[in-house]
Amino acid sequence: SRSNYLVFEFNPAILIFGNNLHTVTYKEFVEIIYDIESKLDFSIQQAIVNKIHIQSTLQVNKKPITYFNVLGNSSRYLRNPVKSTLYYQTESKKQYKTNLFYDKKAQSGQKKMKGEYLRFECQLYNEYLKYFARRIGKQRITIEDLLNPEIYLKFVDLWYNEYLKVEK
Repeated sequence: SRSNYLVFEFNPAILIFGNNLHTVTYKEFVEIIYDIESKLDFSIQQAIVNKIHIQSTLQVNKKPITYFNVLGNSSRYLRNPVKSTLYYQTESKKQYKTNLFYDKKAQSGQKKMKGEYLRFECQLYNEYLKYFARRIGKQRITIEDLLNPEIYLKFVDLWYNEYLKVEK
C-alpha cells in the first residue's frame, strides 16, 4: 500500500508572489518552508525531494525565440526547439534532467505584460536527485538538505554549469 505517506508539490514563487514569473532567493525559500511548517503544524524537513526546477528569468530586448538561433548544442543533450521553448534533453527514455529556454511571458499566459522574458530552467528528476545525493554522501535529498546553504549552492552551481554547457 502506498497510503503511508503524503505528497507535497509546490512552487515557492507562486506561494510567495502569486505567480511563477519571479525567481525565489535562498532567503525567501527558507522563509516559505518555515511558513509551510507553521501552517501545517509539523516539520517537512525530512521529506524526500523527487523533483526540482531551478530557474532564472531575464528581461530581454527581443522576443525570446529570436535568441534560440544563437543558443547552440550542449554536450550529451539533444537540442529540440518546439514552439516557444528550446529543450535540451538526453537521448535516454528515462529523463534525468532537462534544460530549457523559453518565453516566460507566453508560458505564463500574461501576453499584456510589458517587456520580453527569457527563462533558463534546469529540471532535475528523481533518478538524477538520487545520483546527486550519492555524490554528496547521502541516500536522498531532503528539504532539510535544501535548507543547508552549502547544498543549496551546489544546486545553483549545477544550474549555472548546465547553462555554460550550451554553446553560444
